[in-house]
Amino acid sequence: MMRSPRSVLEEELGSRGFVRTHRSWVVNAAQVTGLRPEGSGDYAVEIDALTVPLSRRFPQALERLRALGKPGTERPLPTQ
Repeated sequence: MMRSPRSVLEEELGSRGFVRTHRSWVVNAAQVTGLRPEGSGDYAVEIDALTVPLSRRFPQALERLRALGKPGTERPLPTQ
């Protein structure tokens, strides 16, 4: 197995629907079941029973995940 930066992984998987939400996390946007504000601009991303951080340093990830909840997309994305 080769080691590579998450940015390389993010670039390779981005076209397949994956989004970098934190410096340590890349998630499959199609699996996200909810977004929850955590304060200070951060969010918690819910993937069934798993909770993943979404850092305010990745605003493009929040925009992309919120887009899943807009009309004409795959399904509504609940936010609390």
